[in-house]
Amino acid sequence: MAQARFTFFSGDDDYLLQRKGAEWFAKASADIEDDMSKEVIEGMVGTVDEVENAISQFCSAAQTLSLFGGVKVVWFKGINFLADSVTGRAEATAVALERLQACLESIDPEVVRVLLTASPVDRRRSGYKWFVKAGVAEHLALGKDAPAAMVELARSHCKAAGVTIEPIAAEVMAAKINYNSRMLIEEVEKLITYIGNSGERITESMVIELVPNYGEGDFFEAAEVFFSFRVEPALEALERYFFTHKDARPLLANLMGRNRLMIQLRALMDAGILHQRGGLSQRDLEEAKRHFASAFGEAESKSNLNVFSQHPFYLSRLADSARKVSQRLLIAIQIELIGVFQSIIDRPNEQHAVLREFVIRQLGSEAG
Repeated sequence: MAQARFTFFSGDDDYLLQRKGAEWFAKASADIEDDMSKEVIEGMVGTVDEVENAISQFCSAAQTLSLFGGVKVVWFKGINFLADSVTGRAEATAVALERLQACLESIDPEVVRVLLTASPVDRRRSGYKWFVKAGVAEHLALGKDAPAAMVELARSHCKAAGVTIEPIAAEVMAAKINYNSRMLIEEVEKLITYIGNSGERITESMVIELVPNYGEGDFFEAAEVFFSFRVEPALEALERYFFTHKDARPLLANLMGRNRLMIQLRALMDAGILHQRGGLSQRDLEEAKRHFASAFGEAESKSNLNVFSQHPFYLSRLADSARKVSQRLLIAIQIELIGVFQSIIDRPNEQHAVLREFVIRQLGSEAG
């Protein structure tokens, strides 16, 4: 069987894709001492003219033999003109792609090792399908459950380093970094360095203490502490949230989403389907899913309207909170949150005060 002329990686997550590309490039060039025989051509472009220029640079690199007659490695990195975009759909881009394909067909893999990495891509288009068919191709997909994929990424990265991470710690970390793969890897590596050779495992408390919140994930701490149902810590967390934020809506959306799931969990507990003592039983959860999942319809993605669409680790954490209070309080909180949304519309310059009043009303009297 003839050797493939090139390797083609595509994916949904640019950071993970480039990590895989870097691993391939390092392995493919490990036996090459001449740095001039290792070339990286940037494929991230904004216009059709830039597409043509990038392809010209790549073809020139791929068709120019090594100065000393050895093997050469070329990486066409970060290609973004295979996406469903104005540039990707342009007729001139299609013409340039044909030139790129002709260039790849002329490559001698014994002389030049070629890698192309592309993100995002439109997998419906013939241009993309050509690369998959003509080379050794792999698509790195996070799938329908990106949060679960981030949890698995944290666990596998720790395992590769010989470190153990608690399942709930991986779940908390993924949420704190707002399911960003780049931040996830950086924070995992930071914690691996932190524990060193002590033999410790990465725990939930370690993650909460040492991993900062990123982007929209900044509301994580305030929401987490609120559902501890302790008024003073919740007010302190609220102060920290509004120290860096002016808009309460991301926090409110998270509070409402969590509370919806807790209402569903509490209903299953009150019905005797989920046990109220100890951790959340996977067997109980599967039994509940068999009986009630059909009432929710098909869950193609995570939804806080469907408890069975959530990751079991996340549900275990919410179940611990749901056990502490009655269904009556959870429903009262949900109704109150609807009123809070209206209040911040009526009082847009007093959002901190609106949330503070909400916390005191709910936790100061009901749960305190």
